[in-house]
Amino acid sequence: MLTAPGLLQVVDFRLVPWGNAYFSAVTGNKTYDRGAGMAAWLSTCGMGRADPPEGCFDGPILCQHGEDECAGDAIEGCAIHALREEAAAYWPFIACFEAQPLTPSAGGSPLRAMEACLEAVGYDRAAAEAIRSCVSDESASRAVARANAERTAALVPPHGGTPWILVDGEQTTGDLLQAVCKAYKGPAPAGCRGLAASR
Repeated sequence: MLTAPGLLQVVDFRLVPWGNAYFSAVTGNKTYDRGAGMAAWLSTCGMGRADPPEGCFDGPILCQHGEDECAGDAIEGCAIHALREEAAAYWPFIACFEAQPLTPSAGGSPLRAMEACLEAVGYDRAAAEAIRSCVSDESASRAVARANAERTAALVPPHGGTPWILVDGEQTTGDLLQAVCKAYKGPAPAGCRGLAASR
């Protein structure tokens, strides 16, 4: 969708790499629980609450697919943060990173994938070092994770799984390009022109 001509100029795209993760202080979980643990975190801390209670963003982070997913989310979050949340700047890295093997069983690791994509995308030295610095600094990467958890918890309608895609506040499971082009009220960008009849 983001590679369709003209779309980045007309859409306010936000990727929040958090998925089905949650902080465990409120739930008391030691290991990830997609059922009761996630539901407890969302019902206590999420559902669009303006002021979540103390502890919602404390304790270990538990990710649905384990530590490699948590590391991947941290890397993507740090890239987005370091590149000032500008989709045109971070999207090439995210697209590359998502295409890499991230687990040892697949012959990869999140850090190897990060390095491969920093090289492939060709960020200048300052941008690449800003991403690496955030990833290697536990307090910086945790602050990014907290911000992503807060964004996920604040979603209305509430986060119900991954991917959780909202277009103008409405959850969509269909063709994202179609949904964005249909919702856009201005002149159709080039990437939407073949879909203009559906608007």
